[in-house]
Amino acid sequence: EETGTPLAQIRNDLRQNTERVSVLRKSSGGKFKVIGVDKFDNTDFVFGEYDDAETALKVARLETTAARQSASDYSIATVYYAYNPDGKYLGGDVWKGE
Repeated sequence: EETGTPLAQIRNDLRQNTERVSVLRKSSGGKFKVIGVDKFDNTDFVFGEYDDAETALKVARLETTAARQSASDYSIATVYYAYNPDGKYLGGDVWKGE
């Protein structure tokens, strides 16, 4: 007999988190957001909001690069992603050579 978290609860938690992140990425004020994702403790946060995409991308890339340099391992480094006001991903994956 299996024990653990029921599948229905896992699905519900995933749906709620997806909705939460979707709202987090969007900006009602027309700003471009930079979202930080702490891969060590799996938290995310709004790092900042900017007037244009270029600034948001620059900040996301600089912060990701700095976090990678200070982390004990890349796999747990905090990463930063830029999003447009509608919540569409713009970039920030410095390890992919953007």
